Amino acid sequence: MAFKVAIVGAGPAGCLLARLLLNQPKFTVTIFEAEPSINYRAQGGSLDLHENGGLAALKAAGLYEEFLKHARFDGEALLVCDKQLKPYIQLSPTTKEHSRGRPEIDRSALRRMLVESLPPRTIEWKRPLRRVVAADTAEPRQGYTLEFADGTTASGFDLIVGADGAWSKVRAALSDIVPRYAGIGGFALQIPDAARTAPACAARLKGGAIFAYSTGCMLAGQQLGDGSINVGLWRARPEGWEQEVDYALTDPLAVRAAQMREFGDYAPELVEFIAHAGEDSPVASRSFYTLPVGFRWDHRPGLTLVGDAAHVICPFTGEGVNQALTDVLQLAQALGALVRPSDLDSALLKYETELFARAAVFQKRAEDVAQMMFFTEGSPATTIERYTMQNMQNSMSPGAYKALYPLLLTGVYGYFFWHKRLHK
Repeated sequence: MAFKVAIVGAGPAGCLLARLLLNQPKFTVTIFEAEPSINYRAQGGSLDLHENGGLAALKAAGLYEEFLKHARFDGEALLVCDKQLKPYIQLSPTTKEHSRGRPEIDRSALRRMLVESLPPRTIEWKRPLRRVVAADTAEPRQGYTLEFADGTTASGFDLIVGADGAWSKVRAALSDIVPRYAGIGGFALQIPDAARTAPACAARLKGGAIFAYSTGCMLAGQQLGDGSINVGLWRARPEGWEQEVDYALTDPLAVRAAQMREFGDYAPELVEFIAHAGEDSPVASRSFYTLPVGFRWDHRPGLTLVGDAAHVICPFTGEGVNQALTDVLQLAQALGALVRPSDLDSALLKYETELFARAAVFQKRAEDVAQMMFFTEGSPATTIERYTMQNMQNSMSPGAYKALYPLLLTGVYGYFFWHKRLHK
């Protein structure tokens, strides 16, 4: 018997889940995507995939070799510094043979790779979901109907998976909880053809990224595979700040001028990243929202969530996409063990139980990093030790971190004790 699965959302999580399920003949899969095509909008910056996260999921899907065609191991170069370029963490570029296990890939390249790995017509584009409706509210086992914005519907699925992001319409059928404002917002700008238009900025990145923190704000520069640089300008801001500014949020020149004023106390070498943002390049304003730490929903047969729909967090730990791809790998493994239709409910319960436990851990870590780096006076100088320990914890297995914790703690705090004095 074939299990009929609907996935709402054709982002990396939805597409990888479809790929993993379609590798097994017992599943038929349809993805419903709100956007009209893969080229509808810019897909954001660069993503670092971890060996025990996104890379493991790609390997399980048979896509690791394809990933290597787009991977940027020099993207592992990293500088974490303060607003005057005082360095705290410096990592050099790597190669495939000497990788630290976190190679970069442009989000657009990852999504295109995943979309193109699927059979034609797996994705139904331009199908924005309006809501999910139970066929019988008194008996959830009767299934659900997808109602779309254009008035059409789809039903008859054994399983509907919400991979539809932070403002998931599928989640609304499972819970009344909605994401809450994290207190951080700002802009994403772009420097096109950076080697030509901003060679000093490109040279400073070394193919990777810079994160320059100060109390309440952060300037980020991130090299992309197409030669451009993605510039992130994030600050602690009140909710609704977009309505309070005195310039047009979509005007690149006005935004650039305003951000040069706001980041005017940063080192000139860092302000250059703003000054070189292209006049004709897209500018995007964004406010970050998160689900509460430990969020969970009451189980309902035939309905579940993955990725940001299940656990949206602030994007400052590199965990979002890795946890989303881990979600779909674990869900696909749970579904792959199905023998009879009656096993579906227990498989979903197993997946959700494991998801809730795992998500609570990385949600708390992401919340802690945002608190220490944006809402603690004197950051990064006053918080860099905790920030480093968090990053080590994210990159190690729980057992290894626990076993090495005394050594790591002594080493990290001892290193920064002398580092701060030598770099005064």
